Amino acid sequence: MLPGFDWSTLYAADGIEGANRLSEQYLRVNIAPSERYVQSLVGSTQYRLFVESAGVDGLYPVGDWVNTGINSGDIEAATISGLQAARAVTGKSRPIVHEGDG
Repeated sequence: MLPGFDWSTLYAADGIEGANRLSEQYLRVNIAPSERYVQSLVGSTQYRLFVESAGVDGLYPVGDWVNTGINSGDIEAATISGLQAARAVTGKSRPIVHEGDG
């Protein structure tokens, strides 16, 4: 199915091995038009997750819906979140241009 993929990295109930562990995951594809965009309502930025502190060790959420300081759904916010995740993973304190320019 996926040559070289380490299936043990996926959470699954005891006794489920290999590619069968994929059936234990929650998978979803947003295909309806109303599911493809995160609204940027006034004051809603405070409810967005931060890449560095999502509350789960090793989880670095990315996308225009996380808190980058930009309250909009656009490629710029998504890109900044990816850079924030890279910074969090590497532990390097590098500035990100336009971070927090919301």
